Amino acid sequence: MATPMFASHHSPVGSWASLFFGKAGAGVKIIHEGCGGKKESDLLVALSRDGVTSALPFIADGQSFSGWRIAGQESVRREMSPCIDEFISESAGISLKVYSPHAALPNPKRSGSLQYSTVPGVLMELAIDNSNSDSPATAFVGLNYRGGGKLRPVDWSSKTMCGVANSGKWILAATAVKEEVFTIQSDSVSDRITAGTSCIEVGASTGGIAIKVAPRTKKTVNLVFAFFHQGAATQGVDARYLYNAYFQRIEAVANFILTNSQKVRESCVHFDGRVTAACSDPQKIAAYAQGAREYDAQSQVTDADGVPYFTSLDRSGYRNTLATTVDHLPWELYRNPWVVRNVFDLGTTSYSYNDKIRFPGEDELREGGLTFVHDFGFLTAYSPSGTSAYEGTGKDPQGTPMATEQLLNGVYLLTSYALLADDTPWAKTRLPFARELMVSMENRDHWDPEKRIGILKAQTERAGAGGEVTAMSALGKELGSVPGNLYVAIKTFCANMLLTTYFQNNNDLHSADYSYAFAQKTAAALVAGFNAEAGIIPANLLTPDSATHFIGALEPLALPTYLGLTSTLAEYFPELFNALKSHALTCLKSCVDSGSGALRLSNNVSATLPGKVINVLFVLERLFGIDVQAEHPLFWQNVAASAATDASGLIAAALYVKPLVVAQPV
Repeated sequence: MATPMFASHHSPVGSWASLFFGKAGAGVKIIHEGCGGKKESDLLVALSRDGVTSALPFIADGQSFSGWRIAGQESVRREMSPCIDEFISESAGISLKVYSPHAALPNPKRSGSLQYSTVPGVLMELAIDNSNSDSPATAFVGLNYRGGGKLRPVDWSSKTMCGVANSGKWILAATAVKEEVFTIQSDSVSDRITAGTSCIEVGASTGGIAIKVAPRTKKTVNLVFAFFHQGAATQGVDARYLYNAYFQRIEAVANFILTNSQKVRESCVHFDGRVTAACSDPQKIAAYAQGAREYDAQSQVTDADGVPYFTSLDRSGYRNTLATTVDHLPWELYRNPWVVRNVFDLGTTSYSYNDKIRFPGEDELREGGLTFVHDFGFLTAYSPSGTSAYEGTGKDPQGTPMATEQLLNGVYLLTSYALLADDTPWAKTRLPFARELMVSMENRDHWDPEKRIGILKAQTERAGAGGEVTAMSALGKELGSVPGNLYVAIKTFCANMLLTTYFQNNNDLHSADYSYAFAQKTAAALVAGFNAEAGIIPANLLTPDSATHFIGALEPLALPTYLGLTSTLAEYFPELFNALKSHALTCLKSCVDSGSGALRLSNNVSATLPGKVINVLFVLERLFGIDVQAEHPLFWQNVAASAATDASGLIAAALYVKPLVVAQPV
């Protein structure tokens, strides 16, 4: 299936870096340790023959290359898989492939070398077809650079490579071949390409790699785009990138990728093959491909004196926001399970706290319990222990606390890792944390055990008069507040079922009975709230209103379903199962955008969260047996199309490629 021409990430794992391009006329952004791109540069992929230069359409400033024939979007065929992004222009006689291997990341403390897994760069491959011409041709891959710093020739720092670099931050390079593959750095790059001769003009902002091709021949050349950061990469926790253990300079990174180019290609082809074997739906694969690319671009793997730290940054720059970390679980649990443990352990040691809570209509503060902050810091800085960048210090918070949501997210992280990873010692030592989390949930139901009904109603003191919010707050105050929220209630039920299985597996049957009893209370409250006449469960169980149809409330069921824990839901909780399914079927009639045909998370809110939509679709398909593709073909079409504007959250599509991955040592 041809891929539309929109900008995509091309990123190594754990380097918090990306070569972001793919949209015709939009150039390229070199993103390195930032939440968004710097000023666009022109990505020059061109072929000059008989005085005519043709180029792929990744040029934002067409006036600077007015003499070139820049291919139109319609004349470039793009084929994107999770690992390989290829742009083919038959009229120009050139094609460009970029390989993003999504390498597995074993636990640095228990595995051998992670040099290949963490190498901070991507392999590129330029194919030139001059087989139908009696004239020689010169191809060129380079940049008309508009970012910070100046270009320098790679020839001056390497005996084997050519190309251009920006200090030690990034490099575009290839293996030099005398009079065949060489550097051109010149502000008159068009003339130099036409002439087919090497040139280095110090200070020129345009440069790259030229490749000469003889008449009636084809040639394929490997190139590399790599990133580098030497020394301290974070503050608060003084850590450096893990790849610093293997590479001392950016030229070493580039040389390693070029030397291992065949391994990169083979691993990408193998990975893509396993994806298609696991999932035959091209729209789901397209969503996953974009989600994996976005996820890698926002990942950082560092080391502080032998202690590894994994960080996923969101688009705003917050470090390890737990609400999004939970959305990453279907990917990391099977691919890199130690990452889940790593985030949870840092959360419990540095970013958890015990709070006071207040119930609706009461002024008295009561004991809440263990919960977590929103995030672990911002950009390169870790926030002080017990605080988050988003929520501030608690005295003058910048954002509204999410104590209830983060409490439930903590349960998801702990239990999912314990249930899947072969790490029994860790699972047993976390039993006290699990018990504290369960008590914290109970306290938020009601301070009097006799009055608990399984619905969380209290809010943390840190929230002040404005109250807490949830991950659904983007849908509006009604759907984002905590007391009685249907989404929170279903997530509470799921959290207690996860805890029950975890406690049972670790021979804590007393705690298992408590968590199961809590789940039963929540299930009873959900069934009692079901409006049989309207066919829905109200968006708020404390203030029932059948006007709002909240299908997004089903989203928390995705992870338990993925883990196989809802397979007996219809047997052990038949009334709840029937109520939830009826709710889903009713919402499917009303939560559809009349214009695009996309699934909306609520019937009266147009805002969409693609990752949450994917989770809901997974629940509809795998738990309730609804053939979404047949009955609502535009749902997945819209999800896949959302990648063109916002790929954040699309990693949730890893739900559909579960057989792809094999757990790494924890």
